[in-house]
Amino acid sequence: MTNPKRPSHYESKIDPLTYMKANMSQANYEGFLIGNVIKYVTRYPKKNGLEDLKKARDYLDKAIDLYEEGHIHASSVAKAFGVPVKLLEDKS
Repeated sequence: MTNPKRPSHYESKIDPLTYMKANMSQANYEGFLIGNVIKYVTRYPKKNGLEDLKKARDYLDKAIDLYEEGHIHASSVAKAFGVPVKLLEDKS
């Protein structure tokens, strides 16, 4: 039985995401993950519905894992998407 999260046409000896994480800069890998979140959330109403939302969640979970590992910093995410870093500063 084919894993719905990993269709047979994606089966390979090299996992692309593992390869990308190991060989891309942290910023580029992070941008790839967040870019895919945006792509799937944006297109879900007109293309694949729930399937696209699940894909977005999968990429978001990977980005959250990076953040929890200390590999992503909110300021780098803000810069990547043009959000002023001042908006992320603690207001207390």
